[in-house]
Amino acid sequence: MKTDQGNLIGKEEYYILLLGTSLMLMWIAVFRIFPTEANILKPLLENHLVTFFVYNKVHNQTVNDTIGVIEIILQDCYYLVRNLHH
Repeated sequence: MKTDQGNLIGKEEYYILLLGTSLMLMWIAVFRIFPTEANILKPLLENHLVTFFVYNKVHNQTVNDTIGVIEIILQDCYYLVRNLHH
């Protein structure tokens, strides 16, 4: 199989790796909607420099749902931009 100079993998392998990474990150983001995951992350987010005030205003599950949606959107944007440059 021919590859361009400097490329160690072909296009097929690249898209397989991209799909695998995307599915794994999507799986992690989807788990945020479950209460167990929300409770595990609450102490980390409560003591974070940027997100400490959020729990005073909204419920624990709402915070984690919002973060999960943001992760999915950012992940999709990243892979969309990445694919436009290839």
